[in-house]
Amino acid sequence: MSIAIGIDAGGTSTTAIASIDGKTSESITLGPANFAVDFNSAIATVKIAIEQVRFGKDVASIVIGAAGAGDKSIRTRIRRELSAYDSCEVYADTHVALRAAVPEGDGIVLIAGTGSIAYAEIGGEIFRAGGHGYAFGDEGSGFAIGKSALQLLARATDGRVPRDAFIEEIAVAVPNMREFYALKNPAPTIARLAPIVLAAANRGERSASRIIQSAALDLANLLKRMPGDQQELPLVLAGGLFRENSLLTYLLETRIANEWPLWHVIKNPPPPYIGALRLAEKMHAG
Repeated sequence: MSIAIGIDAGGTSTTAIASIDGKTSESITLGPANFAVDFNSAIATVKIAIEQVRFGKDVASIVIGAAGAGDKSIRTRIRRELSAYDSCEVYADTHVALRAAVPEGDGIVLIAGTGSIAYAEIGGEIFRAGGHGYAFGDEGSGFAIGKSALQLLARATDGRVPRDAFIEEIAVAVPNMREFYALKNPAPTIARLAPIVLAAANRGERSASRIIQSAALDLANLLKRMPGDQQELPLVLAGGLFRENSLLTYLLETRIANEWPLWHVIKNPPPPYIGALRLAEKMHAG
């Protein structure tokens, strides 16, 4: 008996799931696996994930959606590291996120989690905007929102802006901002401040609302680089920032309705590892 395995390897966590004769296993979640940041650590995490969901059985097919796998050389290297498995395919995490909600055909996905990116597959072509990482991009992401909160805290510490209830919340959450400089990859840790900002914006804190307004604008600007504004297309909103309704989702969805009225928004899509599993099942069936 052989199995199909789908894996979502991301900058915050790695989730794997398997199917055996059409029956889906429980998913397992491990630590981050960002191949663009630390390839060796990421491949080790993925190998552990495969072993934990294969249950000692033969593996018929594996599909991995991986952060950093938009780079062809990284995809090739991952396949080489997993050559012990006969049928293994690697895609960018954006592809499996799209296919989790839109199994076939044209579509767009806007991902806003730790990072941010807009990605589309239209007419057999691929389009993308953003996804350049926390050092140069990730506008509108959890990292960007958290960073803006820390910048506001820094200015308040200097007395350049008044302290309000929101800034006090950030100060409690981050008693020492310099701790971030010791982190090899500070983005996930800084992104964990985003829920504090969203909650403060939702209850009307002005300084937090301004941060969220800026994030919504940045995410909409990523969508402006996508084609198909005169087509009926599914637009998937994926990632942690979109899991619950908030000022961010309200502002963004309002903008989408006004500027791209033909696009159909899909919220709360299946997780990306489901997209990877569906692709693995297709490989197995083929």
